[in-house]
Amino acid sequence: MFDEKEYITNLSLNNQDIKFYKTNNNIFMKKDLILGSNVKGIIIMNDKIITKINYNNDFIYLPDINYTSDRDLLTAIINREQYIELLANNYSDKRKINDILSKKNLPFKCINNIHITNILNNM
Repeated sequence: MFDEKEYITNLSLNNQDIKFYKTNNNIFMKKDLILGSNVKGIIIMNDKIITKINYNNDFIYLPDINYTSDRDLLTAIINREQYIELLANNYSDKRKINDILSKKNLPFKCINNIHITNILNNM
């Protein structure tokens, strides 16, 4: 069972409703009544959102974002998703692409997604 802590925000897209929660420095997302998971590669420390991607046994760190609003958290999550998608686009080997895309948190494409842009602009 998913243990809800501090509710942060909600993202509704493609008939999916994803809620984000914070526990200590970790971010969790809940996709339905029971299923919840840790948001991979994102933590909050000292009001900074730290974003990283584990790639070829090394970490790629994206620039920190000051955490002042829910929009900042969604921006960090979406930036990470877009970076992963761009990284996967550099390969033609299907297994390598799938390995990279498995690091994503969100179940939909974020690059050139007008709905994502609209959500961030309207927050």
